[in-house]
Amino acid sequence: MPTQLNTANLKLFCLCIILLLASAVQSQDYYSIEVIGYVKNDTRKLKGSVITLYSGSKQPDTVIVTPDGKFILNLDFDKEYTIELAKEGFVSKKIDFSTKNVPEKDKKEPFGFEFEIALFEQMEEVSTSVLKKPVARVIYNPKKRIFDYDDIYTEKQQLKFHNEIQQQLKNLKRDLQNEISKKDSLMREIAHIKTEAEKHAKQIVESATQQADSILITARLSSN
Repeated sequence: MPTQLNTANLKLFCLCIILLLASAVQSQDYYSIEVIGYVKNDTRKLKGSVITLYSGSKQPDTVIVTPDGKFILNLDFDKEYTIELAKEGFVSKKIDFSTKNVPEKDKKEPFGFEFEIALFEQMEEVSTSVLKKPVARVIYNPKKRIFDYDDIYTEKQQLKFHNEIQQQLKNLKRDLQNEISKKDSLMREIAHIKTEAEKHAKQIVESATQQADSILITARLSSN
């Protein structure tokens, strides 16, 4: 009886080991999504930029960009991420990245997404509040079976940013023209004051000269 019990326990133990190994192997079959990004300013790579990865209430992960402006992130499936790109003295940008809606069979295939993003220097005269929201969104495209930009969202945000900047530039141009007009008006006023002052000074000189001549003539007549 003890031998039969030990044999049964051994079989049960072996079955548990097999199930655990199968589960481990199955979990290892799932790849993560490798995101490769480059941060630049015009054509210059922005080394030292800070990349922060947010996912729900999870503690954010931080990555420092390499000297060639490159960074790599590994994302899990079925998550919603926000990637923030920042550098001191430059305007930060954010990108939403959804790894949801990938079929189970496709999760066993390696996925990657590569992109390049430009940061521009901060300007006191220009408000960048519109960039507080993500400038782009990346989602899984079931037709192409790849991760790609959500064109509708991305184009909407880019159009909003473009219109906002154009309006601000228009306002700046208007304010500049007003300042120029004020300066032109002030210069004209200064020129007018200068002309009047010169005219008044000339009158004073002429009057003083006439008085001096009159005094001189009177003195001559008195001496005669």
